[in-house]
Amino acid sequence: MKSKVFAKNTAFISLVLRVFSLLLGIGALFVPFAIGLKSVVASDSGSVITNYGPAFSFIFGGVISTGRVTYNTNGVSVIGTIAYVLTALSLISLLAFFFLRTKKNAKWFILSALVLSLTSAILAISSHVNAATVLADSVLGRRSESVVATMIRNTTLQFGFWGISLFGFLSASFLIASFIFDGTIDEIRARITRR
Repeated sequence: MKSKVFAKNTAFISLVLRVFSLLLGIGALFVPFAIGLKSVVASDSGSVITNYGPAFSFIFGGVISTGRVTYNTNGVSVIGTIAYVLTALSLISLLAFFFLRTKKNAKWFILSALVLSLTSAILAISSHVNAATVLADSVLGRRSESVVATMIRNTTLQFGFWGISLFGFLSASFLIASFIFDGTIDEIRARITRR
């Protein structure tokens, strides 16, 4: 009797973790409304801090704004775009799991969501050089390697990019934990030891 109750409780915890992962995926889709890059330039009178955003402008093109000046984007951050698309695909995979969770192979959707979420998180945190290049080209209106190098050196990723990564890693952690609670890890271990 206890084992049935325990199995039911762990299955419920696993489902709750997957719901949290879904909510994080939805949140990650809206993170790029935040600032994309921040520039800090030291001067004799103090540091000049400029925020460039939103991150959507770097990802899909549009207008990069500093609050005072706007720049039409010249290109897009390919790495950021791929990270965003993978986040959306991860969310779609999770939604497919919830619609098909009674089917035998529904856990494959969770596994694909996990892989997509991790890949997206890694790409989003690695998009600084790509985004800084887009900013330099947009500010100048053309490509100049020295300006690109200066932008890379003087800018840092902000929540519009690293937030996607944070939400992605958290979502992947919840999905891994859900595999532990529903016994999928034990199934994988048993299949490996049989071979």
